[in-house]
Amino acid sequence: MDDPWITYRFRKFMSGPKRIPWRNQYKIKKQYQKLFAINWMTGSLLFWPVACIIGRRAKRFQTGVPIVPYQRFIHDFPNLEPINQSKKTFRWWSIGSAFVFGYFFAQHTTDARPLYNIWYNRPDLKPYAAMVKPDDDEAEKMHMVKMAHYADYRK
Repeated sequence: MDDPWITYRFRKFMSGPKRIPWRNQYKIKKQYQKLFAINWMTGSLLFWPVACIIGRRAKRFQTGVPIVPYQRFIHDFPNLEPINQSKKTFRWWSIGSAFVFGYFFAQHTTDARPLYNIWYNRPDLKPYAAMVKPDDDEAEKMHMVKMAHYADYRK
């Protein structure tokens, strides 16, 4: 039931000793991506007032003259609204700087250690021996690992 129905690596989720470790790795990766996206948006929202200052500053030169691009290609039907270019410039610089800061904020605040297993020793990412009864000691280890790395298990 927990396996994804549509996946480009469907052979990973066929019956076999590595099906459960691959599913666990997939679940950990999706939890990390969700948390990273939440942190990215949080960082962008926290930086929004500063991004508005950056966007306002980008609308004009140091002398106070508005920035208007000189294009070699002359458009047949230009937008003659006086504030058009300043709106575009403000949006580009404010939203762009907020997203860039949000990304760096998410990189700094999201813990990526659950994704990596540099010593290859995590029991939840090892092949599952289906015909062998697990020991009580191994059940204790699995409980500790799941409490450390799985958010839905902690709930």
